[in-house]
Amino acid sequence: MTHGSIIGYDINAKMCQISYYNEKTQEPETVDTGIEKENNQIPLVMNYYKETWTYGRQARRMSTVRDSISVEGIWECALGNRKIEVDGQEYEGVQLLADFVKYTLNGFEEIESITFTVPEKNEDIRVLLKGIGQKLGVIVPTLTRFILITCPLFFIFRIQNTSLSYWDNSFAINSTTACGLSNICSL
Repeated sequence: MTHGSIIGYDINAKMCQISYYNEKTQEPETVDTGIEKENNQIPLVMNYYKETWTYGRQARRMSTVRDSISVEGIWECALGNRKIEVDGQEYEGVQLLADFVKYTLNGFEEIESITFTVPEKNEDIRVLLKGIGQKLGVIVPTLTRFILITCPLFFIFRIQNTSLSYWDNSFAINSTTACGLSNICSL
């Protein structure tokens, strides 16, 4: 299990990467995917085979198995509020993306706060991530804060340069000049 309840989740159409504040070492860390030391990105892909879903690199490996169904473009389907048909059954893109996020956060014992870093800020992404946050709220009852930002290094910057008491408040960040951006919005 991973030790950390404050999570940074960098996500785009192709990949995600997860960082967290390690409460034992009091340092930010990135989830080790066990593949390459310098590349801890998780492919945003799912695979369906014999009534079982796999995610990320495991899904990529499973895509070579005969009769397995690889599902890519999850981000775009979720943003467009579209459905994906897999093995004769329709799945909402938002639900598949929420399932992907849930799976990738499976190693965390308790999640208090998730900060999503996304490629751009717009209303569609805000609504999408708010919906995912609501779905995760049912799955992760300890989740009390859900934040959306567009500066990829902001999460690590904030952990390294802000006292832990900053993260004890139950509000989302509305603006900042960190990283030279003010592209942060509350959900």
